[in-house]
Amino acid sequence: MRYLLLLINLLISFNVYAYNTTNDVRALRLFNDLNIVSTQYYDFCLDHSGYLWIASSSGLVRFDGSNIEVFRHDDDVTGSISSNTVNKVMCDSHGNIWVGTADGLYSFDPKTETFTLVPIPADGLNGYIIDLTEQADGTIVFMVSGVGLFVVDKSSGKPEGVKLGYSQEHSEMNSLISTLDGGLITGNHNGDLFRIWANGNMKRYSISHDFFIGLRKETDESILAFTTHGIWRINPSTMDTTPIDISSLGETPINNICIGKDGTVYIATNGNGLWAMETGGSSIQPILNLYNPGLNINKSNIGTVYMAPDGNLWIGCNYHGVLLAPSTPMPFKYYPLSPMLKDFHGGISATAADKDGLWLAFERGEAVHMSHNHEILHHLRLPSDHEIRSMGIGGDGMLYAVTSNDALWQINPATCTHKRLLDINRSCIRYYTTIGGGDFQTLFLGMRGDGVLKYDLVTGEETLFTTKNQGEDRLHNNWIASTYIDSQSRLWVGLFSGLACYDIQADTFKIINQTPYIKGSCNAFGEMHDGNILIGTSNGLLIYNPDNDKVLKSMTSIDGLVDNHVRTIEIDSKGRAWIGTYHGITYFDPSTGRLTSLQGGYGLSEITVMHSAYNKETDRMFLIGNLGYTQFNPSSITPVKFTAPIAVTGVYINGRKITESHMTNGRQTIITDSLSRCHRINISHKDNNLVLRLSPMDFRDPSNLIYEWMIDNDSDGSWITTRSGNSSIVIPDLDPVPIPF
Repeated sequence: MRYLLLLINLLISFNVYAYNTTNDVRALRLFNDLNIVSTQYYDFCLDHSGYLWIASSSGLVRFDGSNIEVFRHDDDVTGSISSNTVNKVMCDSHGNIWVGTADGLYSFDPKTETFTLVPIPADGLNGYIIDLTEQADGTIVFMVSGVGLFVVDKSSGKPEGVKLGYSQEHSEMNSLISTLDGGLITGNHNGDLFRIWANGNMKRYSISHDFFIGLRKETDESILAFTTHGIWRINPSTMDTTPIDISSLGETPINNICIGKDGTVYIATNGNGLWAMETGGSSIQPILNLYNPGLNINKSNIGTVYMAPDGNLWIGCNYHGVLLAPSTPMPFKYYPLSPMLKDFHGGISATAADKDGLWLAFERGEAVHMSHNHEILHHLRLPSDHEIRSMGIGGDGMLYAVTSNDALWQINPATCTHKRLLDINRSCIRYYTTIGGGDFQTLFLGMRGDGVLKYDLVTGEETLFTTKNQGEDRLHNNWIASTYIDSQSRLWVGLFSGLACYDIQADTFKIINQTPYIKGSCNAFGEMHDGNILIGTSNGLLIYNPDNDKVLKSMTSIDGLVDNHVRTIEIDSKGRAWIGTYHGITYFDPSTGRLTSLQGGYGLSEITVMHSAYNKETDRMFLIGNLGYTQFNPSSITPVKFTAPIAVTGVYINGRKITESHMTNGRQTIITDSLSRCHRINISHKDNNLVLRLSPMDFRDPSNLIYEWMIDNDSDGSWITTRSGNSSIVIPDLDPVPIPF
């Protein structure tokens, strides 16, 4: 037998962004992994260890923020639940997990990760569990459909269901809640409420003609009872009843209700999204400030809603997945374009930002000017059937646009009047402007297959830089991927497999040979405050010093870049770089040299960034995808170091899952402490493959987490680092000798 001592650190902290904003829109993070999507969601709960439990029609889900585990019935597994229809899940005051299924109530044993049935005296019937609650003294009360009320009796050492001796009417009950005085309130199929006092007395109150589907504690003095088409506020002491005005819902059925930490009442509906009522209110209103591009929350069938003790709001959208509205607001706001433009079906070809908002271009010479509040300021249609391929705001305040294989246009952004400046029978990639002597004068147009065109707006003179030029003006190839003008009046030209620089004032061209680093296309540039140039390629990100012609640093996904194919770079007013890729954005802080990747957990709804734009005057940055754009204020975003404890949420030896109850061949427990605080593992000499699953037990976004681990007293003595977002440590070939780890 040998043992491993675990030394694991959270190398890069989870980054939560603090920001100042008056925007109350809340971005929703969608969890739609195949293991978490269900046709129906019935219940949520957060246990004392930080796990989120999800009761659904396809099993019981346990989620730690990084890893998902589903518990279903399995004939070959002793201690599995007997039904995959899980109606209720509850964590009691002692941390015990109770699971109500369509075939009985179960208690969960975290040491063995098995379920124990709570038997009831009902002629072999396990019972369809409708509801359960914990009373003030810790007693668990549960309701079995068609049978009645039961309490969990643990006096024999094993939990057993004991039926409460009330009238037969309780066989019709389908909702349940405990009261502070030790009593109960139940609701039935006929719209009646029953008040049951601790001494056993019971009284019926006729409230509605619909069946009650739930009871929720609003305050110590009030309980909310609800049917599919009604909500009532109940005083549990007097049983006085006050109806809530839900007429604005129309005929939309109510599925569930939960109470927020501040007393806000959240109402889940069947097909009309999420609604709310303020503390002590008498009417409800729709919540319209929640968004996610994966689904229309305002038209969703929400099975259940749950406010966790940590303030996170969980929303179960039937058939689509689970949404999280974090207690920490998200800094990004996403705007889809299809609600604004009826004929828009995707595909934004060019963008430009000004002080009033964002210009977005499409096919057939069409463009719109969007305000910061997502309103259409101008709708532009050029007399061209060609796609607007590039746009930009000139130093004279005019908007310039190029239609592919067609023309260069000058546009007055205030009136949308336009002028055709130049015929261009080429495919223009993008263009940038330069200011010479304080006066706007020159445009540079990069073209696919035709080099770079220099156009003087004053004289109308054209100069073309291609492979056919003589001497130093000659390009490696004519396929231009990007162009960029820095503060030193240098035009940076990104080629497909190459890089060039044109000194505008000296009128000289220079080919930059960085073949070891540039193996694909140079797609984007950005000038850092220290004068170094960020170069985004199809193989990663480079920091280039133009003074000594050296690449100072090369960064890829191994270093934390979300994706090696960089599409865009924008430098904010604080000198920080925002790098857009096909799979999210990466934030680069030159002061720390750290890359932080964002893939959706912070409200970055459309992770594919095709274009970007930044207006320094208004500090507005825009990330443009295929269906819409994301807007935020970069200077108001501050990375906050979040330190979280590391929990071991899974141990696998030779492919077998290990629980706290598993023993070695020498009859020692493999995990010496609880799983989450696992620091020592006892294994046999035959156990040579070890996998550890880790989590900080935080649900906002695990994509930035990097762990480090090492084998103590190893001859190397070096820490091994996981890739960003990888929550597992894999040790495939352990030596068959005692190793402290």
